[in-house]
Amino acid sequence: FDPGSEQALRSRRWPGYQGLTVGEDGRLHLELEVPVTPEIKSWVLSWGSLAEVLEPAELRAMVAAEVLEAAERYGTG
Repeated sequence: FDPGSEQALRSRRWPGYQGLTVGEDGRLHLELEVPVTPEIKSWVLSWGSLAEVLEPAELRAMVAAEVLEAAERYGTG
């Protein structure tokens, strides 16, 4: 997550919470242990460009496909 998201991330209780750390680049790494579901994909997408899925690869691919489809719809993909 972008550094500006820290307050929002720290103020919530997350299902499957494993930890929140700050990377060398200042970005926040939220680790959750949750099943990969359409709801999780939608939640990630709700953060827009403020979030990036690092793993699992399956969720990363699902989010990437959705973002690419949206970009194509807007003529920027």
